Amino acid sequence: MRLRVLYFVSVYGEGATAMQTQTIIAQHNSGAGDYHAVSGEKEQQPGLFRRLKEAGIPLWVLRGLDRRKDFLRLSQELRRVLAAVQPDVVHVHSNWQLALAAVTRRKAERPFQIVYSMHGYRNHQRFRRLIAKPMIELELAALADHVIQPSLCVWRQFRRVQSKSSIVYQGVDDDFYAGAAIPEFATPKRLVFPGKFRTGKNQDWAIRALRSYIDRTGDAQVRLFLPGEGPLLGRCRKLAASLGLEANVIFPGFLTREAMLELYRTCSYVVVPSRDETFGNCIAEAFTLGRVLFTRRVGVAEEIVKDGVTGFLFESKEDLAEKLVRCLPDLALCRSVSQRCLAANGVFRLTELTELVTAIYQRLASGENAGASGTRQSFAGDSG
Repeated sequence: MRLRVLYFVSVYGEGATAMQTQTIIAQHNSGAGDYHAVSGEKEQQPGLFRRLKEAGIPLWVLRGLDRRKDFLRLSQELRRVLAAVQPDVVHVHSNWQLALAAVTRRKAERPFQIVYSMHGYRNHQRFRRLIAKPMIELELAALADHVIQPSLCVWRQFRRVQSKSSIVYQGVDDDFYAGAAIPEFATPKRLVFPGKFRTGKNQDWAIRALRSYIDRTGDAQVRLFLPGEGPLLGRCRKLAASLGLEANVIFPGFLTREAMLELYRTCSYVVVPSRDETFGNCIAEAFTLGRVLFTRRVGVAEEIVKDGVTGFLFESKEDLAEKLVRCLPDLALCRSVSQRCLAANGVFRLTELTELVTAIYQRLASGENAGASGTRQSFAGDSG
């Protein structure tokens, strides 16, 4: 059967995102159905609405969607969109979107299934997480027909909805695969950690570990790039200055996805000191590109990183510094890690993950229970 899917491409506070835009375009290009995008009026970066138009995907703009206000007005506007599109499936990415879809479904002219993709749940603020998690779980149990979890660690945490959940990784687009190769590991050594400067991202760990690495090795040419914006950016700038690292730590600010890919290509190492990740895009992107990854056991890292084989795991800033001192000079080890990542990086290919999501849509639309399923694959590093 040919599907009709209404797909939300925006998130709270940011508007349409590059990730969801590329995902719906990949689904549309698969030819499995007719896809319509719905978004607030903002774009995370310029040109995303244009990309949807060029791909031939109709876009429905609901003003104020990503401000979490005017629920009644938005539900009325969404009801009109549903009447025009007549979808089999509505795919949402937040509790706000889920509530809107569930309310409008009650009076919809044509029944539809709701798929919810998990992306985050206040996971960097522990008190809010304790409150938010059970509330989200109850809402998913009551309102969503199927839940897509981005990693095994998140799937484990939401036990009440495991029976209607699947693990499907967030995809990495083909541009990253085109740039995948063993890096040169040239001097100066260049490390990168992209992320918002907020509680739990722990950019300060990377800065302090870099100071320790320089002190212990004498490698003053090393560079650490910390792209992104957020409330803790100023604090991290001051920390780098206080440690005498103004020339070593670079803060490029917000980067588009294309600019981020260019930065990745000039860096051989990726550091992820985050306290928590539901998935960890930078983990998947580093793995895809064949970069040497230093990460905590967060998000998808638990499933793809075997310490010393497909990356390096650490649990403290002191541990990170020790791993940098030991591993960065060992070029043979770094090349081996990069090669193993490249051999297994197909697990994040967006076109293949799109097929998994489309299969979920089709089972739901045909009246079948999509059930619980895992989509994890084996990795080159699992046995090495």
